[in-house]
Amino acid sequence: MDTPELLKMDWFLYALTATVIYGFFEFTYKLTAQGGYSSIQIVNKAAITVTVLSGIMILVSQSPFLPLPMILLFGFLNASCFASGTIAQISALKYMPTSHVFPVAKLSSIICIFLGFAFLGDRPNLFQWLGISLALCVILLVGYDMKAKADPALVKDKSRGLRLAIGAAFGVALSMFVGKLASMQVPALNYIFASYGFSAFFTWLIARKFASNAKPLDAKGIGYGIFIGAMNFSGYYLLLQAFRLGSLALVQGIFSTTMVITIPLSIFFLKEEFSLIKGLCVALALGALILIRL
Repeated sequence: MDTPELLKMDWFLYALTATVIYGFFEFTYKLTAQGGYSSIQIVNKAAITVTVLSGIMILVSQSPFLPLPMILLFGFLNASCFASGTIAQISALKYMPTSHVFPVAKLSSIICIFLGFAFLGDRPNLFQWLGISLALCVILLVGYDMKAKADPALVKDKSRGLRLAIGAAFGVALSMFVGKLASMQVPALNYIFASYGFSAFFTWLIARKFASNAKPLDAKGIGYGIFIGAMNFSGYYLLLQAFRLGSLALVQGIFSTTMVITIPLSIFFLKEEFSLIKGLCVALALGALILIRL
């Protein structure tokens, strides 16, 4: 669990750097969606990449697989929660459009903050609570902006879709909670290796179930998967360091603002329409980061 001297910094910088990386990560996912690639196949290739990279780093650093039972347990739990959340989100999209599913699934941040408060003794100060509240407002605003542009005809079964989206939110939140527990008890690299090894297997099974008719990824699609995996590895490693040093509520409050990176990139590169709500989202996210740092 020792951190190399080069990477020694406080929890806020770890969380902020991870958030920036994941912002680019989410933008790259948008590119894959525009290219018509199967999301679960991309996730599978990314998980394989993370497993390989973490394995190489373990060999280089000689990080021990101790305690092995705990590493495997945390890895399995994290991958199971992630896989469950992924299945729920994919299934929810059969009944509601992305614009309806996204804001509900993103409420995983609220669940994470509650888990930190209830089980880990997280007690943010007043300014930090205000920052967390601003971060959550960003999620709600993005959801409102997406929903306002949605085609009501795409909503096939709102009740079932909503239940599945809530299930996705809980899957992601529990995955983050497991990551927080693992960061305090087992070596980060070994946990990442176990977790993404299980994730690679689970997403392969999910792909067989939900994307059996999807065309295999071409060279560009595989390249996207490898690039996303490389970002995922570095971002998740930094996120685990933030979890190890900081509270779940504060780290998740920062991490929920990835759209401060994704929105400008989408406007600049994908020519998405700029709106007052999007500008407000970026401003609120920056305000949230400042308040959480106080």
